[in-house]
Order: sequence, then structure tokens, then C-alpha cells
Amino acid sequence: TTAYPEYAVQAFEVDAVDYLLKPIAPGRLRQAVQKALRQKEQNGKNGEGESAPPVTWQRLPQRLGRLPVEKQGKTLLIREEDIIYAYTKSDSVFIRTPDERYSSRFTLKELEERLQEPPFFRVHRCYIVNLSKVQEIIPFFNGTFTLTVYDGQRTEIPVSRNQAKKLKLLLGL
Repeated sequence: TTAYPEYAVQAFEVDAVDYLLKPIAPGRLRQAVQKALRQKEQNGKNGEGESAPPVTWQRLPQRLGRLPVEKQGKTLLIREEDIIYAYTKSDSVFIRTPDERYSSRFTLKELEERLQEPPFFRVHRCYIVNLSKVQEIIPFFNGTFTLTVYDGQRTEIPVSRNQAKKLKLLLGL
């Protein structure tokens, strides 16, 4: 992995399997790892004279309980349990914690895959909420809801009609 695209040719000259540019999207990293595993399987041996067992991405450790976020040019690792909600605004994704708002390099779809349900739940096309941080569930029209979260500002987050049905099942309402 590198931030310099101009070294790609040199990398492949020394038999690099793939070349990842920073910042690295999780989906792109997954592709590179799968490509390397396929190549290893094709080579057929693990160095001890027997075939290497097939390895899948799911066997690799995926959960650290931390999420990389951006703040003032730095990458910080925040605890997942500190996340109140994630949202999109003007083609950017932000993460809200009790004290800060951070930029994310992930899409909301990537965050949805990364943050485990429950407690995280995609309530709307623009929002993922940590359900353990919900203070109130307010009924709205057409079977939808608005969630009020514990963030010091009593932020209200809409729940889409489709997701309201799933949320009711999840919460036993």
C-alpha cells in the first residue's frame, strides 16, 4: 500500500499481487486480499509439501471495535460504542459522538457493513443510528418514526417507512 501511484510499475516488476493506493477503501482491500489468496491457492503449496487450506476473507479478523475517522488532517481511531450516529450531507459522511463530529472516508454503505447490527441500524438512506443511544421513539405519519438521540442536542433522526417496520420488529414494538 502506498500514497504514490507512480511506483505501481516497479511493484509489479517484483511480482506484487496488487497495488493499493491510500486512502484504502475496505472493499478494495478485500478484493486485493482475495486476489492474493487465489494466487496462493493456484501456486498449490504452503512450503511443507501439502496443499494450503483455502482461506476466506471471513476468517480474517475484521472487528477491532475501533473506527478510523478524520479530524484536522489526522486519522483518529474512535471506539464504536462512542458513535451516536453516522449520516451523509453534501456527498460527505460524518460520524457523531457525544463530543465531536468527524469526517469519514467510508461510504454509509461501507459503514453499514462494518458496524454490527444491533446496536447499529440503518434507519434511513442518510442515517445509521446506534440504537443504544436512542432516547425517544416518536411516531410520525404513515407508520414512520423520528428518533431522538442522546447527543446533548436532542437531535431528531428520521426513520423511513420501510426501515420503521424492521425497527419495530427489532425492538419488539
